[in-house]
Amino acid sequence: MPTPGFNNNPSGINGYGMKNCLKSHLHKLNKQFNIPSSRKPPPEDIATQAILEKVAEDINQENSVNTITACLSMEGMPLPCDFVHSVLVCHAPNGLNAHFPGVKGVPCSALVAIGPNHQHHADGFEKLNVQALQMGGIKDQWSSFLLHLVVIPNNHLAATIGHVYLDYVEKYQVMPTTFVMDKGTETGLMYSNQEALCTVFAPDIDVHEYPPYLFLRSVHNMPIEGLWHWFTKTHGVNLKLLIQSGQKDGIYHVNKDLHK
Repeated sequence: MPTPGFNNNPSGINGYGMKNCLKSHLHKLNKQFNIPSSRKPPPEDIATQAILEKVAEDINQENSVNTITACLSMEGMPLPCDFVHSVLVCHAPNGLNAHFPGVKGVPCSALVAIGPNHQHHADGFEKLNVQALQMGGIKDQWSSFLLHLVVIPNNHLAATIGHVYLDYVEKYQVMPTTFVMDKGTETGLMYSNQEALCTVFAPDIDVHEYPPYLFLRSVHNMPIEGLWHWFTKTHGVNLKLLIQSGQKDGIYHVNKDLHK
């Protein structure tokens, strides 16, 4: 509401109420110096040729529509994204399809095991940042049975991880035909122990058909990677609440180095 006794300048340039809108100074300068704009692109053949030149420079075909548009804009040729997209659809569909959502997904296939103890999968896990509870787990693929899950001092140390493997072999008095793990440097003693035990106690097994160990990326080592979601859901939340209750009860002190 207008303030009594004051002139609110309803038709002035301070933005209050109605005002007379004039073309901005920037608009005048753009028109005066003929600044290019995506609303006024160059002729279609020239714009298409510029886009195709950018495509030719990208040997790996990794540049997206937004990347090509930004590069051309920095070179003084701003183009509408829709136009760039239509040119790529017509002249370079392979690179465009590579950026379609879901194209780079991990391919899935069925897990195959001939029976119990054919393949055991191992992995390490840690959460809670500095106060991490570092764990090592081993799971049988065929039965989905969790064989071994322990908290360890350091799951990045090869000697510690190698000890986890030997503890689990001693616990069950058995070793798998193939031991599956990721490619971390901490698995050095683990796979060397597996290879040595297979050489001594199972010399008749064809290592070409049943290798003593396999290295897989984490996204492919799903029998054990899927365990951590289950563990977090069934035990992890309770463990978090237990730790938080220790802070409330004065057992855990944030500023003590021993508790970090």
